[in-house]
Amino acid sequence: VMGGSGKVGTALVNALKNAHEVQVVEVNGKPEAQKFDVLHVAIPWQGDFVSKVNAIVKEFKVGLVINHATVPTGTTKSIGPDAVHSPILGQHDDLENEIYMFTKWVGAQNEKAGRLAVSHLATAGLDARILGTPDDTETLKMLCLSRYLNDLAFYESAGKILDDLKVNRNLLNVWTKAYNDGYKGTRFSR
Repeated sequence: VMGGSGKVGTALVNALKNAHEVQVVEVNGKPEAQKFDVLHVAIPWQGDFVSKVNAIVKEFKVGLVINHATVPTGTTKSIGPDAVHSPILGQHDDLENEIYMFTKWVGAQNEKAGRLAVSHLATAGLDARILGTPDDTETLKMLCLSRYLNDLAFYESAGKILDDLKVNRNLLNVWTKAYNDGYKGTRFSR
């Protein structure tokens, strides 16, 4: 796991070590192994992201790269044809538990890499499935974060309005649940 000491890396290490031999590779560190079959990338995106990952791939003759980082569309494709993108879902404060609660989507550039990644993750007890290409999963993750930020902004504004008008905040939850219950059996939910 490249960058295994953060919340994402730690959750990945703990999930993977039950089924695989795992080593943590810090960006400027030197691991014991000379070759890695699979490299899990769990470092934050920054301008030199691809060059850092490719340096590890080259130095340690990595076969499959599974990029878990939230990155701009096109990043994983730049790593190489055997790189897949598998975004992290769940609250980072409890990711060691929540990593098992969400589907571990895999965006793959080719069927072989996709199947290998799904098998590797599933062996560790994760519900892994292919969902399009890395460009698809990178874009979907960015949209997911965008929606989350919009939801936070909405609820912050709603909370202020409710407080200013002295309306019990819990009533919004009751209202929303009843609203969604009225739409049961349809595709609509709020």
